Amino acid sequence: MPRGPGFIVTFGYYFLSTAFFGAFLASRVLHLSLATATPYELGALAGLSIAIVGTARNRSEVIELPIASPKGFRNRLGQVLGEMGFALVESDDADSINSGEPGLHPVLCYRRSSSILSFSAPEVYVQVGDRSAQLMSRVTTLRTIRQKMGL
Repeated sequence: MPRGPGFIVTFGYYFLSTAFFGAFLASRVLHLSLATATPYELGALAGLSIAIVGTARNRSEVIELPIASPKGFRNRLGQVLGEMGFALVESDDADSINSGEPGLHPVLCYRRSSSILSFSAPEVYVQVGDRSAQLMSRVTTLRTIRQKMGL
């Protein structure tokens, strides 16, 4: 099962990119020199606030759900993901994900079509076992899946 960037990488990405951009923007808007500390302090404040929100909404996570019937779960999950604009990927990309240890259950990859907000949670990875299923995607997407499935 692939693992996306976790908390630290996501937080760092949002914090650093916003802090640098915020410092530059503050220096231009407030007519401050980048040699002073004020633009960097404002950039750090903006970076911290955006990083908290961005990390809470966009970090990747893996959840494990207990299931009674693997086939029934796959069918219901396929319906829910279809409603959300995802389709099962049948390609070489999916085969490279499944080239793990022998005896493991295959990992299915659902990808959002390019016409529907492809920048937000474009993929959901699913591994269905006999008694449990693992799903990996962004937190907001997993929350929506749980709500639609009634879990």
